[in-house]
Amino acid sequence: LLFLNAAMQLLNKRLTLNIIKKSIAHLRKTLIRSILSYSRMHLSKKDRDLLQSQVVQDTLRVDYLFTSILTQFIPGVLITLGMAVVLGSINVILFILFLALTPVIGLLSTYLSRKFRKEIRAYHKTFSGFSKGISFILRFNELIHTSSAEMQEIVRQDAAVDALQKSQKRVAWLSALLGVIQRQTLMISGVVVLLIGGLFVISGTNTIGELISFYVAVGLVNSYARSALGAIPSILEGSESMKRINSILQGSEQVSGGAEDGDFGAVDRDGGTVVDEIVT
Repeated sequence: LLFLNAAMQLLNKRLTLNIIKKSIAHLRKTLIRSILSYSRMHLSKKDRDLLQSQVVQDTLRVDYLFTSILTQFIPGVLITLGMAVVLGSINVILFILFLALTPVIGLLSTYLSRKFRKEIRAYHKTFSGFSKGISFILRFNELIHTSSAEMQEIVRQDAAVDALQKSQKRVAWLSALLGVIQRQTLMISGVVVLLIGGLFVISGTNTIGELISFYVAVGLVNSYARSALGAIPSILEGSESMKRINSILQGSEQVSGGAEDGDFGAVDRDGGTVVDEIVT
């Protein structure tokens, strides 16, 4: 069974990766064609550095999204549900006790997922700001020197780096917190099953063999449940990237459909420097 399980995991990984990589390549080609379909006026009103960051970074995050869903989340959920049926057939009472902590996992995951999604949006925004800043100083390096704006740029880029560092720290902390709480809750449920099952064995309600079988099954459930829950941060981050990619594709459709260029909004110039003003 162990060798069969390993073989099935490798086969699933190979098939899903082949599908995912082809799909992501197709998505990137579609985005390139969408950008090329933009009119000159529409493209002039887009933040090009932000657009470049979205196409490159967000497609990578979407890659991680589908990899997590197809190789971790879906297999983990399906096997967990299958093992739950096995648990119920071994001992219904212990199975009900095991399920008693499921709402706790759900509530904690929902609460932390909302906070994590909020921090992910902030992180993507600060990361794009940092990327734009680096692109700016590379493109206008000579102009920065001739304008004696080095100190302004240093202050601006230092602020962007500090904001990125703080945002990254918050995202990493929430991701770790989410994982630890989920794992510990599953572990506690296993300990509860072992304790209550031991009392059943002492009272003669169940045999030691039934308890061992149930506990082994619980261990498998916890393993696959952790795999499924571990995919949640990547899924949340990838879903935010999907929204931005959809906005790029929809913008292309609106341009080709004859929408007004002004409908897409002007470039965000917040945080501009002296050099920004000279360029404009």
